[in-house]
Amino acid sequence: MTGLILVAVLLALVAGLAYQWLGTRRDRRLVPPPGALLVVGGRRMHVFTVGVGAPPVVFESGIAASSLNWTAVQREVSRSTSASTYDRAGYGWSDPVPGAVDASTACERLRATLSAAGLAPPYVLVGHSFASYILQLYACRHPGEIAGMVFVDPITHEDWRAPGPGRRRTLQGGVLFSRIGAVVAASGLLRLLLSRLEAGAPGAGRAVLRSFGSAATAAVTGIVGQVGKMPREVWPAIRAHWSRPTGFLTMARYFATLPESARQLEVELEAAPPWLFPLIVLTGERSESEVERHRRLAARSRRGTHVVVAGTGHWIHLDAPEAVVGAIGEVLARARAEAPGP
Repeated sequence: MTGLILVAVLLALVAGLAYQWLGTRRDRRLVPPPGALLVVGGRRMHVFTVGVGAPPVVFESGIAASSLNWTAVQREVSRSTSASTYDRAGYGWSDPVPGAVDASTACERLRATLSAAGLAPPYVLVGHSFASYILQLYACRHPGEIAGMVFVDPITHEDWRAPGPGRRRTLQGGVLFSRIGAVVAASGLLRLLLSRLEAGAPGAGRAVLRSFGSAATAAVTGIVGQVGKMPREVWPAIRAHWSRPTGFLTMARYFATLPESARQLEVELEAAPPWLFPLIVLTGERSESEVERHRRLAARSRRGTHVVVAGTGHWIHLDAPEAVVGAIGEVLARARAEAPGP
């Protein structure tokens, strides 16, 4: 009897791996990158630019998000200027990279990617959550290349530079969840469950998810809810990306190095002079202590503004994209008014 069970498990595993391999091949054909794949440091980086105008707006995504997060906002911003999204290495259509994965290396790879894309500074840089680490480092290192910035419910270096026991457990849980997700994706099971979910049959996925406990169920349910706010045309690409282990493995690496990224930023902020470009910090509904940290971040610029966007959570660009578009428009107007003439 034990032998039959073992044979059945092996057959299921082989079938799952074959299903995953075939599905990945099909995704490459049916879900091509909307932008260009540029070689940066020997790895392909996906950059998608729409619209014409200056200064160009460049979007940086959160710790586990792809360029697709900005679809609705990018579309609106492209009506008035060049608007570019890109996938950090290991996410979306971009190749993973060996070595360190932290805010510092992401900052320099962003700069190299913009150069490879032929996008000339100064830029208006827009970032959500963890992206603010990357963009703040950019501002410390290359302030002359920035026309303005918009931070969308950012995390600050105070949040993660010295995490207490509770936050350390959160990070450890994130790393573990990500690695388990990579295994489930590699087996083909996640592809099957996501395909069922996209087809309107979430029952099997919920049953599997409950086996990982209430915390995992709540986290994934929240993510699925945010994806549901994104334009429906991007859902197949999101399903394709998260059916592969690459994004999960990249996410685990970023979670593991988040305190180091925060300390990198703290060191460079202490040495950097105040920023002179316009900056708007948008905050969702948060505690007063978190709001105060965002006020201090806005004050890093002598022309900084802090705005609380009522009725929104952490994903302001999905809850109220018009607020983000409006903030970008305001920074663009200020930057253009002060730009030197021809």
